[in-house]
Amino acid sequence: MRCAVLALVFALGCGHPRSNPRAGDAGVATDLGVGTDGAAAEDEGVIAADGSAADGASADGGSELEPVSVVACDAIETRPTAVQASASGGFSPNVVTVTTGAVVRFTNLDAFTHTVTSINPEMLEPMMDGIFNETLPANGTLCLRFNTAGSYPFYCAIHTSMRGSVVVSNPTP
Repeated sequence: MRCAVLALVFALGCGHPRSNPRAGDAGVATDLGVGTDGAAAEDEGVIAADGSAADGASADGGSELEPVSVVACDAIETRPTAVQASASGGFSPNVVTVTTGAVVRFTNLDAFTHTVTSINPEMLEPMMDGIFNETLPANGTLCLRFNTAGSYPFYCAIHTSMRGSVVVSNPTP
């Protein structure tokens, strides 16, 4: 029963304010095809209280950027901020500070997989908050673009002692 409850909490985005808005706001469709308020949801045309649509577009027809997005590492035009990951050394550096729109490149130094998973900092134990949960392949790389200012704590869901944070600020004029 506890596993089913945890699965439901993850599916609904944990109710954290920074959680995926398409899965945590009342009346918005979830992957289960039912709004979080219990009403059936259509695939399109569902509008959240904040004006965003369930398909990621804004209600006025524009599109809204996700707070964090995966980008192809070889398509980056500027030098990304580098973070290395290893089971013996964790994430290094474990805190990086960037401006909105910046890319952080995670490099796995190990011959086994890690994850880069955002967490709710208010929880005693790490719990995914729905912003990002990406696989960092063995001896591979992962690039994430941080589109929204804020603090994004993360950990490796496989090796939970590996933790870090990306602090994103708006550029100064």
